[in-house]
This record gives sequence, C-alpha cells and structure tokens, in this order.
Amino acid sequence: MHTGKYTIVALKCHNAQASLDAILTTPLTLQPFRCKVAVVETHATTALVIHPDGTLADISLHPGDDYLHTLYSEIGCQTVDLVALTSALDMWVDDEGIYQQPVNPIATALARRYGFTWQAYHGPAVLCGHDGPATIGLTHSQLRTLLTQLDDIIS
Repeated sequence: MHTGKYTIVALKCHNAQASLDAILTTPLTLQPFRCKVAVVETHATTALVIHPDGTLADISLHPGDDYLHTLYSEIGCQTVDLVALTSALDMWVDDEGIYQQPVNPIATALARRYGFTWQAYHGPAVLCGHDGPATIGLTHSQLRTLLTQLDDIIS
C-alpha cells in the first residue's frame, strides 16, 4: 500500500495468538483481526519483520553490514532458518523457534500462500529479498505485494 513517499509497513493486530489448529485449518486467512495501521517512510534497503503478536516493523539492511547478525538480533535467536518463499523473496525464522517462541500466525499464513503448508512458524520472521546468495532489501514492488497479502491475511 504505497501512498506517495510513504508505505504502510506497520500493523498491530489483536487476536493474533490464534491456535495452531486454526492456523493450519483456516483457508489462508485468520479472522477476526482488527488492525491499527502506522505509516513510516520506506527505504531501498528495507526488510519487514512480522512479530508473533501481529505487529510489523521495517528494518534497514545497510550494504556491507553483517546481515546474519542483524537477523539474529531481530529474531532473537542464535541460529536462523531460511524459507525461500520465491526465487527472489526469503523469510528468515528462528531455527529452534518451535521450542522457545510462540507461533507466528501471520508469518505462517503468509508462508501458506507460497505453498509451505506443512508447519507453523514460531517467533519473529524477517522478510527480505535475495540476489543469488546475497541477502538484500525488499524492492518497492515486493514490499507492495507483501503489504497487500498481509492486509488480506489480517482482514
């Protein structure tokens, strides 16, 4: 949802602690969600974090930074797992999240849209692009697509 130089990138969803049963049996949407929307300026090196409580946040990926350290910090873990949603879109999650973190119903529903239907994802999830082996920020097109999909999931 791009509005001039601003993009909606933060949503606060109530009732985001849906049961795992509901996540895996509800057809691609989790309802009822009531959301508050916040607007922030976009950056060319933006990644999107989906928290288990339903909040979204944008983070900056700076060229030359240690992206792995940024992922560990944002996800709150020591090992990460890559879920390649498409050939250009990645979702990073806590590799041991199932043991330590709550289910992330929105990240799980988003992954289901890309065919990852066999498990729930736990803890914060970081969405970013990739170019070959390199982790990169989301393009404006990817960000718009993700925000539209997330809006569909939570409404």
